[in-house]
Amino acid sequence: MERAKEKIRRAKNSADFVILLPHLGGQYNPSPGEYHKWTMQWMLQAEVDAIIANHAHTPLRCERFRNGCIGAYALGNFCFTPHIGWFIPNSLAEYGVVLDLYISTREKKTTRATFNIVKTIVEPDGFASVHLVSELIANEKDAVARERLLIENEAVVNRFRGMTGSVSPQVNYTFSL
Repeated sequence: MERAKEKIRRAKNSADFVILLPHLGGQYNPSPGEYHKWTMQWMLQAEVDAIIANHAHTPLRCERFRNGCIGAYALGNFCFTPHIGWFIPNSLAEYGVVLDLYISTREKKTTRATFNIVKTIVEPDGFASVHLVSELIANEKDAVARERLLIENEAVVNRFRGMTGSVSPQVNYTFSL
């Protein structure tokens, strides 16, 4: 922890905006565990501007902390080909969040945040490709498959926002600051 504090201090001395990218969180956990939360709080005390953690292999919540820091507990997987035995079914491991932070160079802070939901699809040729979920939903002809995409999209958006409620598919979701 002392080495990390020193590296953060040096980064803050040479940059206007510091983002930490820790490898953090229990795999496939649907919410941050106690150690995950404790570590995020420890990093917040270092007064960084954003913490984008990842290791859970499933999207977790994102929040804006009291000091203005954006903290994402996990963005999920950008490109992941789940095979039986390698992941927990229904963990949303094939989903990821693309987070866009808009940073004011004058104010040296995040002024806006948006995000997109993506899903990895294994194509017939065996290769994986990443698709915007909003496009998958719009193009899905099968009613059952479309409904599943809608339900899973809503689950990912709600989990990332730390909320519950009805969600319409969108290209860009706004994250309230």
